[in-house]
Amino acid sequence: MRLAKVSTIAGFELRRAVTRPAYLALTFGFPLFFALIGGLPAYLQRESLSAQLERAALYAAVDEAGLLYLDARASAAPPPELADRLPPGTPVVVHDTVGLFGVESEARARALLREGRVDGVVVVPRDLVAHGGVRMIVTAQISPLDVSVATARAHVGSLLVQGLLHERVQPELAERVRRPLEGLQHYEMDEAGQVRAVEDVGLSALARLLIPITLSMLLLMALMTTGGYLVQAIGSEKENRVIEVLLATVRPQELLAGKLLGLGAAGMLQFSVWSGGFALTLGALLGVLEDVAVSVPWDAVVIAPLLFVIGYLFYGSLMLATGSLGSSAAESQKLTLMWGMLALLPMLFAPMFLDDPHGLGPLVMHWVPFTAPLAIVLRMAQDPAGVEAWELVGSVGVLLVCTWLSVRIGARVFRVGVLLSGGWPGWRQVLRQAEIVD
Repeated sequence: MRLAKVSTIAGFELRRAVTRPAYLALTFGFPLFFALIGGLPAYLQRESLSAQLERAALYAAVDEAGLLYLDARASAAPPPELADRLPPGTPVVVHDTVGLFGVESEARARALLREGRVDGVVVVPRDLVAHGGVRMIVTAQISPLDVSVATARAHVGSLLVQGLLHERVQPELAERVRRPLEGLQHYEMDEAGQVRAVEDVGLSALARLLIPITLSMLLLMALMTTGGYLVQAIGSEKENRVIEVLLATVRPQELLAGKLLGLGAAGMLQFSVWSGGFALTLGALLGVLEDVAVSVPWDAVVIAPLLFVIGYLFYGSLMLATGSLGSSAAESQKLTLMWGMLALLPMLFAPMFLDDPHGLGPLVMHWVPFTAPLAIVLRMAQDPAGVEAWELVGSVGVLLVCTWLSVRIGARVFRVGVLLSGGWPGWRQVLRQAEIVD
């Protein structure tokens, strides 16, 4: 194989691909659109949440039941942003950024709220033990979903638990009742009965699925887009008889290799731009994710580019081989649909990866070369510690061997397919001409 010929074809295919208006619109327009609908709202939400978390709130409490014990629990030195809003010498109980101080009547507390001197009012009724009915009043300008409202609600609830148990149980027991799940740890047991600690559950598990699914979608879209360019180029060149001119100067293997490398570089550029846009959006989300203790599956993010390159060479060679058998661009595209469906399989079974990334289904897809690129990303995202190094190396090795075979066999089919014209000779005749079967 002459490398100079291959590099010339690769350069031509790369330039032709990246100068297409459709390619430019899809490559740069898609991440911009994604950033607008995902990144901008996430950034604004992060800024809003950060502002709420940093803003100090002051609540006036009317303790008719005498359970809050605000004077006894008062902070020695309240934060300056709260001290400036309080009358000198007023005792205040501070939790995070929320301060609570007592007033003599509900009428007085409402007057302070109306004047804007406090952010809310809490009223603990005299018959709380018998009937409950704690009331929290905020202005209409403050959303009930505001972080300060949730913090104040949790703060008052904690103080009431302590007040209800005061002098009735030991202080240590009262503290444990107030925070019974403090120090909660999560563990999981494998099939062998081994127990290990896990760092995140709930929202983290969901994030560890959604992030790699998004990454896998980008990977799949880039593979299918560049694969479509490959097939379209071959189909058009066959229709225009340009392929015959090309084959007069280059070998079929050189033509296939050049197209694979050139359009593969275009696909890698597209995937890099999309991933960069996704990373910027993810950066805007990180503040929100960190606030709710959600981790990012960096193992899957790091390995995705390698799997793109190998997956593209594998699927690209298969697409070129089958696409070359079509008599037109439209027919070539139809012949390659099966490869796209095979690549999509892990996405269709994504709940299996969330439920058990080491189950039979994910394991099978991990080792099958047609599904391995996306399956590895999904498994590495869900539980990277559970994927042994030999599994990762072995699966990538199998994919590399199959890629080498697909390129070799694809080149033979491609050599026959690009010269086909007229009626369809049948698969056996094609494989015989390609010297794959006798």
